[in-house]
Amino acid sequence: MQETTQNTEVRNGSKGWKIAGGIAVAALIGFNVHLMNKVGDIETSTQSERAAMTAEVSDLEASLSAQSGAHQREISALQQSVEKTKAEAANRARSEARRGADQLSKLIAQKEREQQDMFLTEIGSVRGEADTNRKGIEDVSTRVVGVQGELDQTRQSLNETADLLVSTQTDVDAISGRVGTHEAAIERLKMQGQRDVTQFQLPVAKERTKIESVHMRVKDIDFKKNRYTLEVMADDKVVTHKDRLLNQPVEFYVTGAAQPYEVVVTEIERNQVTGYLATPKFKQFARN
Repeated sequence: MQETTQNTEVRNGSKGWKIAGGIAVAALIGFNVHLMNKVGDIETSTQSERAAMTAEVSDLEASLSAQSGAHQREISALQQSVEKTKAEAANRARSEARRGADQLSKLIAQKEREQQDMFLTEIGSVRGEADTNRKGIEDVSTRVVGVQGELDQTRQSLNETADLLVSTQTDVDAISGRVGTHEAAIERLKMQGQRDVTQFQLPVAKERTKIESVHMRVKDIDFKKNRYTLEVMADDKVVTHKDRLLNQPVEFYVTGAAQPYEVVVTEIERNQVTGYLATPKFKQFARN
């Protein structure tokens, strides 16, 4: 009886193990099926994404190809335009050069014709005069002897007249020198009696220099031509005096002055000028 019971328990235990094993196998199979489904889903998703990426890449390649083609066409169009512009410019330059050469050739030909006509006219005139002179030479030859004496007398008179002219010119030069000295003295007297004189040296600069009641600066110097350009500020007004000469007075009026102010440059160097500013001694009130 006891053995029967044990055998029954053994059979029951073996049956339980079989059931458990079957359940485990079923679970494994179900898990494998699940995994297979997952793998299939992943492969499907991967294929879809690959297809989408492939389509995207194709679209990008098509777009790049289209853009490249458009850029290439634009570059070709620009190259054609540049070549056309070069050709047109070259044609214009050749046409202008040809036109200028034609005009110059016509001018040279015209000048040559004018000179030839002038030479022919002069030659004809000289030939006519030569013929006339040839006829008169014989008549003149008979008078040469008599005229020779008269020429000697005339030459002597001319020598005496030349000496007199030299002496007269010397006197005129002396008088002119005295007159110039006198005029300079008169001007100095006027300057000393009615004006104050302030000497200055002004370099070429961007800033103005104050001299008495005015501000001045030298803007430019032409050393070879003895010319300069002066900028003057007086009464808050700026006036530019261009291309003034050496010793040329530059006059301008200032409020309250009875006479104009005067600037005279007496020396011009490469980078500066030297001169003086003459201002009236007597001031008057500005008119309203």
